[in-house]
Amino acid sequence: AIFEATALDDQIVVHNDLLTFGNIVIRSDNPIPTFEYTSIAAPTTSLTIRGLAGNDTITVSFLNLNGALILEGGDDNDRIDVSNYGEPATLKIYPPLSH
Repeated sequence: AIFEATALDDQIVVHNDLLTFGNIVIRSDNPIPTFEYTSIAAPTTSLTIRGLAGNDTITVSFLNLNGALILEGGDDNDRIDVSNYGEPATLKIYPPLSH
């Protein structure tokens, strides 16, 4: 599964869905949300979160995920926090830099 945020300064939070067992929540933590609250079934292969443009923050906490977690920052200055995740995560620049 791939989730793309906006070109704004998104505060993206990813965690287990406490209301629907087996789902993952991706939500905006901005005072005025920059994207819709999303609850999806936990992917079995991978979950990619793309910050896109803007000064984004991606925070992952308390997440049960059997597949790979890929976090992609975009243009501008992004902050990625996986300190409460406890599992390996792949960090990338999106879109990839051209040589």
